[in-house]
Amino acid sequence: MIATQTLLMPFDAEARAELKSIFREAVKEELANFTPPTPKHDLPEYLTRKETAKLYRISLVTLHEWDKAGIIPKKVIVNSRVRYRRDEILATIETAKQIKHKKRVA
Repeated sequence: MIATQTLLMPFDAEARAELKSIFREAVKEELANFTPPTPKHDLPEYLTRKETAKLYRISLVTLHEWDKAGIIPKKVIVNSRVRYRRDEILATIETAKQIKHKKRVA
């Protein structure tokens, strides 16, 4: 069995202040040199229904109709919420403009 001993030393106010200063400087140095890790791969950014409709400049009702008709890229369900991949939406904006401004024939 390993025996351990704890040695308690009283610190006066000056020693505590010096210890705080040492820790503060060490933390500042570490934070100054810290670079956040970069993601290993780029994940696609997802848009909400509202953001997607805003990009297309259409209403949410029209977005729903276009989604049902297959005019726009397929939606993705994330945590029971509808999302669209930004790259796919941006790639189809020109097509959407042509559909949006097409004159309806009665």
